[in-house]
Amino acid sequence: MKIAWAILVIVLGVLGCSILTTAAETVVTNPDSIPNLTGIWKGTSSGYMVGLGFTEDSMIYNITEQKGQSFIGYKEYQFEGDEPGREDFAGIITVDGTIYIVDYPGGTVIGTMIGSDEMNLNSFNDGDETYVFISTLKREDN
Repeated sequence: MKIAWAILVIVLGVLGCSILTTAAETVVTNPDSIPNLTGIWKGTSSGYMVGLGFTEDSMIYNITEQKGQSFIGYKEYQFEGDEPGREDFAGIITVDGTIYIVDYPGGTVIGTMIGSDEMNLNSFNDGDETYVFISTLKREDN
């Protein structure tokens, strides 16, 4: 019986140490690695929108202000057969270059930086104005 208790204590000790070691790990972030995204980003957007069908047209993101990893701005677009549009947005960029944006009044964007002057954005929305789009944007020269 003592051997069984000793084995149980050893197993629990090893498991406890591995759990504590995993929980104690921290993610080191480097704020200096966050790129400045302010400026005008232009490119094409292709995808599907309820009521319009499949479409490919131009897309402009104007990132007007950035503070640390957070930024704000607006996007302008005109899809074939639809009126020109403009939507404000707010977003963040993570230390690994992943971009998360929410549009007002609705819509979500998840993207990735491709170098310092190019990004790939995946936009989607549900409900009455369901859409999915992939946009590749390049920063305009200032």
